Amino acid sequence: IELNMAELNDFLLSDHDRSKYVIIDDKENILYSYPKTIYNEIPITMSFIKNNIGKSAYLEDAHCYINPYKLKMSPFFVYCISKDSYTQQLSSTLRTTLITSMIICFIFCFVLSFIFSNTIVYPLKKLGRLMKKIEQEDFSVRFEPKGHDEIATLANQFNRMSQRLNKLYNDVYL
Repeated sequence: IELNMAELNDFLLSDHDRSKYVIIDDKENILYSYPKTIYNEIPITMSFIKNNIGKSAYLEDAHCYINPYKLKMSPFFVYCISKDSYTQQLSSTLRTTLITSMIICFIFCFVLSFIFSNTIVYPLKKLGRLMKKIEQEDFSVRFEPKGHDEIATLANQFNRMSQRLNKLYNDVYL
């Protein structure tokens, strides 16, 4: 196999990627490691690599995540090593995004509940004030319903009651 190390470094070590990569063969010979000392700092056995192919494994001693992969139709394995600080940064970003989303959802729900409650509570409060006027023998009050919902039905019934009370009051007075 012929490796162009400059192109491999450019491909594997982009600016946004904080992971380190190692390529080894099935006899644990290192074909590529950047930085050169990373393989020696984190000793990984071939059985560990073979048991965790395609999975992410956490090494507590080294405080890092290992993601091994087998290169198809070859005796080579590649694995990336991600330090805890990188995963903590990703976790922190995810946590911040989640909290921000939750706050936005809470505000949205609060605004919606305020709007919905005002469409129901405000007409009922108005109806309550008009009923107090009827208690004070002002039978001329009317509630102008908006729409065709239950509150409009209640308003129409209130208006009929007010009109009837006004008629009965006038009849008794006469």
